[in-house]
Amino acid sequence: MRSSVETSNPLRSEDQKTRATIGWWGLTSVVCGLLAASFLPAALLGGAGWADQINIFWPIWGACCIVGAGTGIHGLQKQRRATRAQRLLAFGGTLFSLLVFIVLTIIALIALN
Repeated sequence: MRSSVETSNPLRSEDQKTRATIGWWGLTSVVCGLLAASFLPAALLGGAGWADQINIFWPIWGACCIVGAGTGIHGLQKQRRATRAQRLLAFGGTLFSLLVFIVLTIIALIALN
């Protein structure tokens, strides 16, 4: 049974659904950045060849960072209906994914030499 608020303003429920979806873009961005960043401690536990392991698995962490940055940018494009927390989450996730990508790329390039 619908409440009187939902029946009097049907656009409100659509706006709430859109706002809830926007939050997932920022959360996905942060999770992808964390997933890519998890390759660094995993490689460090591998021993002396940790830089080579990061270089070997670059397609996986590279894809994680690209997906993280892409989902964060998509979340940033929906600014009009987003809350402040959703904006910060999308922006932080985008920057974190790009930062992880830069750090792991530098490590992989150093491992090549």
